[in-house]
Amino acid sequence: MKPDPLLAAELGAGEAAVIASAYQIGARLVLLDDRKARRIAMGAYKLRVIGSAGVLVFAKRAGAIPAVRPLLDAMIDRGYYLSQRLVDQATIAAGEAPRSAE
Repeated sequence: MKPDPLLAAELGAGEAAVIASAYQIGARLVLLDDRKARRIAMGAYKLRVIGSAGVLVFAKRAGAIPAVRPLLDAMIDRGYYLSQRLVDQATIAAGEAPRSAE
């Protein structure tokens, strides 16, 4: 689906396409990490949003992965930006010690 031109002007092509497609099909949840895209998806399109860290927390709670922290660290090591606050929040939500507790 081609996104609304205003949406495409505000976001990258990928984020705009995700939001437009999710809205069109009536998705209940959308995966977005970009802060601006998340705000637009929630505010203007009333979509529920989860990010990569949230997916990892869900996977740990479901028993699909043993720990969240090593995966978040690996993402950061590969150039993916995650704030320390987000990493700490995700590790706490997963029942792991945050970095600040070390």
